[in-house]
Amino acid sequence: MTEVQLIPLEATEREQFIKDNQEAFNYGAMEEFGCRDEHFEDDGQIISRETIEQSIDSGEAYRILSDGKIVGGAVIKVDGTHGDLELLFTKPGVHSKGIGYAAWCAIENLHPEVTVWETITPYFETRNIHFYVNRCEFHIVEYLNIHHPGDMPLEEFECDAPQFPAGMFRFEKTIQSDNKQKAFESDYAECYYIKNDNAVFHVWKKEAHYESYRNPVIASLTLLKEHPGSIFIVDARNGFEDVQEDVDWGFTYFLPELKQTGCKIWGFILPKASDIEGEIDLWTKEIEKNFRVIRAESYEDILANI
Repeated sequence: MTEVQLIPLEATEREQFIKDNQEAFNYGAMEEFGCRDEHFEDDGQIISRETIEQSIDSGEAYRILSDGKIVGGAVIKVDGTHGDLELLFTKPGVHSKGIGYAAWCAIENLHPEVTVWETITPYFETRNIHFYVNRCEFHIVEYLNIHHPGDMPLEEFECDAPQFPAGMFRFEKTIQSDNKQKAFESDYAECYYIKNDNAVFHVWKKEAHYESYRNPVIASLTLLKEHPGSIFIVDARNGFEDVQEDVDWGFTYFLPELKQTGCKIWGFILPKASDIEGEIDLWTKEIEKNFRVIRAESYEDILANI
């Protein structure tokens, strides 16, 4: 398989990234339709500067390198075990060389915690549809249009000159891998063992209390006992705040049991500033009595700091 590298986008490369993205998307549209302005967002572009900048600002942006040369780019968003492929493009001159597929494989490897990936593409992008379905093993799960806008604003289809009047396809890919063992899932949390990292990954979906809190924690504890010495990584971005009874239970039962598993490292996935800083500080002080605590903004950043 073609070898590529994903290099985080530097601020100095942002302008060129935008131009390359627009060139690649325009090429796809021109290849399909020729000069048909109704498919363009603004200034003759299939994808506007504003759309690209919003993706870059709210996600993880990467340059794709092959043989030391920039050949494309990607933007992704990851929330726990769910990932969104916001943008993926290769320069027209390197199409059909396996670079796009190699880049996608690198993205999957970058986020082994993700179990479901999602993306969308316009109905006319037959090259993209082939790539996602036949190469990357995505499945079309939804057809977004004026009669079924899904999560897209209805006005995008109802305006006087909709960009994609015939709609968009939404794709999903569920990762089936021996590397990931799901042990628990509820409306409040998910728990996984990730073999290659020897990590138990606990994802809070929303704030939970009492049994809704303790049941997933016990599921993670069971995984930690089954895999002695593994890392415990908690994604607390969407919910962690406890009632006092759960704090007491955590300190008197869970942490002593966790210590017996041989776990030495506890990772917290949190933004730089969180609404639950007080709760995190309380837990961190107690956890640090027996474990090394790593706080970072992503799963891979925690691994990188071990």
